[in-house]
Amino acid sequence: MAHVSKKQLRRKTLGKVQNTFLELMTFPREKKNAHLFLSDVLTDIERTMIAKRLAVIVMLCKGYSGYKIRAVLKVSPSTTTRLAAALNNGKFPYLEKLFNYKRTTPWKREAEDFWDTLYKVLLMGMPPRCGRGRWKFLFENKE
Repeated sequence: MAHVSKKQLRRKTLGKVQNTFLELMTFPREKKNAHLFLSDVLTDIERTMIAKRLAVIVMLCKGYSGYKIRAVLKVSPSTTTRLAAALNNGKFPYLEKLFNYKRTTPWKREAEDFWDTLYKVLLMGMPPRCGRGRWKFLFENKE
């Protein structure tokens, strides 16, 4: 669970901190630099937590069942239920638009790239479950 100090920042200071964070998030254009940036800013657990949360939202947008999401991502039922309720209440409009790209083709390429990268991040360093090279399809180039 994340810990945030009980001491409140002034609105102006909080706004500056958030703007600086957004500028830094959009700065790294290459994967190597983005990896270095996120490694400096987030712990391994935080990176995994964010990747799993995004994966749950993406899988919900794609219509996967809660059971399938829990089985694949190893998340609790409460996490899946909470994020499904938030998605239904319109809490993730950008992600929903990005991953429901059936109607908007300009988003298709960005969504596919994100989905492929997310798979790779989640499975990085994990051994195959059954048989050699079971996850090889994730690293194949799609054209």
